[in-house]
Amino acid sequence: MSYYFFMNAKMNNSSNIPIHNLLNEVLIIRPLSILIIVVYHSFAIYDGTWRSIPGIDMVTPYYWIAKFATGFHLEVFVFVSGYIFSYQTRALGRKFQLFSFAQKKFKRLILPTLFFGFIYFLVFRSFSEYGLSGMILEICSGVGHLWFLPMLFWCFLFIWLVDKYNI
Repeated sequence: MSYYFFMNAKMNNSSNIPIHNLLNEVLIIRPLSILIIVVYHSFAIYDGTWRSIPGIDMVTPYYWIAKFATGFHLEVFVFVSGYIFSYQTRALGRKFQLFSFAQKKFKRLILPTLFFGFIYFLVFRSFSEYGLSGMILEICSGVGHLWFLPMLFWCFLFIWLVDKYNI
C-alpha cells in the first residue's frame, strides 16, 4: 500500500485525526530523497563507485558531493518504507497475512527486479562470462543498481515476522 492511500483516507478510526496530517513528513522526505539519489548517481563516477571513463578528469567537489549523498541516500528509502509499514500496522491496526503480504511485495519488488535485471544483464553484462546459472543468480540478486529491491523485499518479510511475533 503506497502513501497515496493514506493521503486519500478520511480519518483514522481510533483517534479521529485526519490521516493526511500524519504523513506530511513522507510527502517532504520522499521527493528530497529521490533528488539525493539522482544527485548521487550523477556524481558516482567521481567517487570510485563506478569505473572511470577515459577522458573524464577527477573533479574534487564532485567527489565530495557523491560522498555526501552516499552517506544516506538509500537509507532514507528504507526508513520511509518502514515508517509507512509501521504506520499501517501500528496506527491503523492493519494485520497482513504472510502469503498475501509476500505475494504483494513480490509483485511490487521482485518482478520488476527480474524484468529490468534481465534487460540490464543483456546491456551491461556478458552471458559468456557468467553462464546461465551465474546470470540467473545475478538477476535474482538484483544485478547492478537493482540490488536494493530484493533487499527491501527481505526487509519487509523480516519485519512482518518481527511484528507478527512481537520479537
